[in-house]
Order: sequence, then structure tokens, then C-alpha cells
Amino acid sequence: MNRQTVLEELMLIVKNQLGDRAKSINYDFNVSQINLDSLDISIIIAAVEEKYDCTIRMDDFIKLKTLHDFANYILNEVKQ
Repeated sequence: MNRQTVLEELMLIVKNQLGDRAKSINYDFNVSQINLDSLDISIIIAAVEEKYDCTIRMDDFIKLKTLHDFANYILNEVKQ
């Protein structure tokens, strides 16, 4: 699994969930600026967990600021 592919797939997951709110998002965008609600977070986490067959702990998710951070986390979790 390569990092660029993970980034692109993460972007699709986020854009599918957030629709118009995701227009200005790029890989370096601080996700906390989107004002995700608990439903958005739950759906995004569930989609990522299903896609990559991993578990994302909420305390880890809160620490992830950008899609780059998220991709690094996924690549690390999937290797284990």
C-alpha cells in the first residue's frame, strides 16, 4: 500500500461524507477547521476502518490534524 494511494482514498472518504463543506480541503488542511460533528467523525472512522481493516481509537483520531497525519497513522496501523 503506498502513501499517495492512501491519501487519495482518504480524501474521497472525507469528501463523500462532507460534500460541499470539503471543497477547500487539501492534504495539509487542518481537519479541525471543518467543524466535524460526532456523526461525521463516526462515519469517517467507520469507512476508514472498513477500507483498511484497522481500528482507530478516538483518542488517536483527535490527535490527527491533517490528511497527511491520518495517512501516516493508517500506514502504521496496517503494518502491525
